[in-house]
Amino acid sequence: MKFQLSRKGFLIGGIVCLICTTNTSLYAGEMVYRPVKVAPGEMETVSRLGEWGKSLDAREKSVTAKEAELATLDSEVEEKLARLLALQQRVQLSLDLIQAAKDKRFKNLIKTYSTMSPSKLAPLLGQMDDATVAEILGAMKPDEVAKILPKLDSQQAVSVSRVMGMLDLKSQASQ
Repeated sequence: MKFQLSRKGFLIGGIVCLICTTNTSLYAGEMVYRPVKVAPGEMETVSRLGEWGKSLDAREKSVTAKEAELATLDSEVEEKLARLLALQQRVQLSLDLIQAAKDKRFKNLIKTYSTMSPSKLAPLLGQMDDATVAEILGAMKPDEVAKILPKLDSQQAVSVSRVMGMLDLKSQASQ
């Protein structure tokens, strides 16, 4: 059986030899043990090192406990975040469905208004606020709007035209 000495084993063996030779000596073939002399402050230092080691052990246990607690809290946060994201997706889906229904109703309303004669549509639009009228006219074809605007009250026609112009400026600015 071959014996291989690794660097680590060699280093440990060397340290053990140094420790042994400092406390013992070979005299006429017999091992003679010499007492180790300790300075008065060294025992106090050794005692403090022992206390420090105990303190470090206690801190390590505390840190380990805190890490476990943080891991638990982290998993709870992850679970809650997953639930919130799922809820957010459901809410967004509901909002999308509501918006799609509103858009469909608005398109149907525009189709209805587009089939009406301008002289019958103008009195209806005259009872609405300018922003709503601008939104309705903005969804219609320009030639239909051109027939409806003269039938509106002149002040409302000017006001709606301004609102529609502002909507056009906003859409151009965002592009």
